[in-house]
Amino acid sequence: MALASLYKKCHVTLTDLPLAEEIIVKNLECSCLQGNINFKPLDWDQNIPENLTAKPIGLIVVADCTYNASSAPSLVRVLVELSSRSPGALILLAHKRRHDSEDVFFRLMDKSFRKIEQIQRTLGTDSNAETTNVDIYIFQLF
Repeated sequence: MALASLYKKCHVTLTDLPLAEEIIVKNLECSCLQGNINFKPLDWDQNIPENLTAKPIGLIVVADCTYNASSAPSLVRVLVELSSRSPGALILLAHKRRHDSEDVFFRLMDKSFRKIEQIQRTLGTDSNAETTNVDIYIFQLF
């Protein structure tokens, strides 16, 4: 939603499982961004709907999606397919490392994507006084 508010000429499509649609649509209605932003359900274990890639995609933003290692193959498959339909698309991934099992996602990404950049940012401390780091990656299909 921030991208759509910062860049008036961009078109943003939010995706999530169908069960998240109601809350996302409510958030969109409150945002006053309906012209630049919409929601389309996307289940990583299903075929990608054709209407999701009707227009070329320049940037795919993935945020907080790598914590479930069992879904990593499905997520990578979707990213490969979306990138294949829009050659040159960049993937921007924001990732907070939670456990070692998440490494499977990055091993799968290495098979199809080149990592253009990796940046680590410290967001501050949590209630236990532990530092919260977020890694930001930029990938592009080989």
